[in-house]
Amino acid sequence: MFTNAIYRRKNDVCQSGCIGLDLDFVVPSSFPMENNDTCYDFVAMVPLQVQGSLSKLNNIKKLIVGGAKLSSSLKLLLEKKCETYETYGMTETVTI
Repeated sequence: MFTNAIYRRKNDVCQSGCIGLDLDFVVPSSFPMENNDTCYDFVAMVPLQVQGSLSKLNNIKKLIVGGAKLSSSLKLLLEKKCETYETYGMTETVTI
């Protein structure tokens, strides 16, 4: 069970209540882990934020990345840092 997480969208906050996460709210930034040494079970970011947080990704157990496709070079870096799930395309490509 996850105990803490960083979320970036209002919908994420609603979903977190269903599974009992403790949340840290971080001001939107390209460097969301700056000045933050907390260890997290779960974090959601966009690729720009991941790039800006590379030195702190070892503090994250599970990372979901959405909003844009990950570059091949960033994917390789992430393999050594934390368990990462690319979620781009699941909602961005839905048509009605």
